[in-house]
Amino acid sequence: MYNILIIDDEQEMIDALRNILEQDGYTVTATTDGVSALKKVENNNFDVVLLDVRIPGMDGIQILEQIKKTNKNLPVIMVTGYGDTKTSVQAMKLGAFDYISKPFNYEELINLIEKAVQMNKLEGKSGIYENQLTRKPEGARAIEKEKEKKIAQESVPYIKHNRIQLKVVFAICLSVIILSLGIFYYLQIFSGKTQIYLTTCTNPSAITCDKEYLWINDWVTNIIYKHKLVKQLPVVKKYSFNNLHLTGIALAGNMIFTCDIENKKIYKHNIDDNLTIIDTYPSPGISPSGIFWDGKYLWSCDAESDKIYKQYFDGKNLVVIETYPSPSTHPIGVAYYKEYLWSADADTNKIYKHELDKTLSVVDTYYIPKEEASISSFTLIDGKIWVVTEDNNKVFSYSLSHIMKNK
Repeated sequence: MYNILIIDDEQEMIDALRNILEQDGYTVTATTDGVSALKKVENNNFDVVLLDVRIPGMDGIQILEQIKKTNKNLPVIMVTGYGDTKTSVQAMKLGAFDYISKPFNYEELINLIEKAVQMNKLEGKSGIYENQLTRKPEGARAIEKEKEKKIAQESVPYIKHNRIQLKVVFAICLSVIILSLGIFYYLQIFSGKTQIYLTTCTNPSAITCDKEYLWINDWVTNIIYKHKLVKQLPVVKKYSFNNLHLTGIALAGNMIFTCDIENKKIYKHNIDDNLTIIDTYPSPGISPSGIFWDGKYLWSCDAESDKIYKQYFDGKNLVVIETYPSPSTHPIGVAYYKEYLWSADADTNKIYKHELDKTLSVVDTYYIPKEEASISSFTLIDGKIWVVTEDNNKVFSYSLSHIMKNK
């Protein structure tokens, strides 16, 4: 059968999973910390890793990154708890095969393990990064399914269940407080530097704006929301794309460009009732994670190659005319403002200001504290940086002159 590595900080959970998996014929190895887990990955041939997100010390995301450096093709399934949507999506972008939320259904877990192993075999131990995002919608549907109904059959014994219930109660109480103070939150100003708005988009992965509208894409629901750029950010239009998985939006006059990280495509849309796709182009990188139109050139960044591409539209095709190395380890957005190119890094939460020279030299580096807003996408207009973050439905607007520069 298959060799499974379980990484979880609680022995009770390991014992429950081991009992179930070994009864089904799997060989199980387990560890409770990141350091020993990485040693086991180096010294053993595993078919799948089950990795808990919340590990003391080196957390699940850090362990995932190190596993991918050691064995890029090893499928890693993230095991998440309540409120870990942002971490789940971040893990997918970093190369996780999929994620599953606790408490989970036994058959669902086994099916996910089987799919991970079979996908790895079909790809001939290559191209796993290209296929891991294909599994994302299934993980997203699992989350939505758990919200709609109780899991009542063949559930994995879960010792932490009472603690999760306590977290759920706490989260509900906190949500009530936040909603009751909604006006305060979206009008809140920190010394005139930062504005916080609430939006209906719960898992934003892309943002763009002009002086009248703010456009935000939801990674999980695959819906683009068009907001009126006023204090409440009211939604004036929603566009649904069932088969697209967009990570970048760029306004271009009466058109919009988007990039699709799963299908590795760039789309040109008419701004009509359906955002109709009128042209499709191959992405220059295999994992496009941000896009921007400066009026003449289309700029894009790639989360896998860590590159920034400058493309020219010749009337028929998008032609790459320059390729630059990105200073980011995980670039998630590009923008053009006042003769400079700007880019952002999801790992460090830094925003870079680039000179438009042969190497896109960094002339300034800005930093947004992660405890305030963990960047999933950004854009600039009128001296303000607009930021969305995947862990909540907030939009942050920063005055550029007040953002902390990184020394």
